[in-house]
Amino acid sequence: MSPQDRALALDQLRSGWRRLEESVAGLTEAQWNFRPSEGVWSVKDCVEHVAAVEDAVGKALRSAKDGAAAHAASNTDEVVMSASPDRRRKIKASADFEPTGRGAFEETWKNCQASRHRTIAFAETTSRNLREIVFPHPFLSRLDGVQWLLALAGHGERHRQQIDELKQLPEFPAPDGRHST
Repeated sequence: MSPQDRALALDQLRSGWRRLEESVAGLTEAQWNFRPSEGVWSVKDCVEHVAAVEDAVGKALRSAKDGAAAHAASNTDEVVMSASPDRRRKIKASADFEPTGRGAFEETWKNCQASRHRTIAFAETTSRNLREIVFPHPFLSRLDGVQWLLALAGHGERHRQQIDELKQLPEFPAPDGRHST
């Protein structure tokens, strides 16, 4: 991985993580579990989903074989960085990445923290040329390993935005447990 690719991926992963941490800081259990309606994800659901995707992609990156010569990435880094967090396009998670709702919100948050820390550690330490690892993304066609790291950062940002949208709803519970309306 080139120093420039590493710096870009780490910057995106770290800055996105800081924004997600700020969005969930100090939320109560009622706020973590709030759903405005059936089928709408809670803060906890978003966090659980981010961790599940991060773990799956991390595992795929660590176990993927090099082979860019036969399968070039089909997008630029800029496209990946702008498309991944864009909430104008609604995307349904595959069944493998649907939140389960199990576990306390503190446990869910700790799992998400551990997932992002593993991703950052991988980006910091890998000696592989991630541009030579290419595998398909469900909506962005083929991404190389660096782009997958950028997509993970964007994915976390996408759900941070979703969390902030929930927090802006008038019925979102106030810190004292009452609704703000």
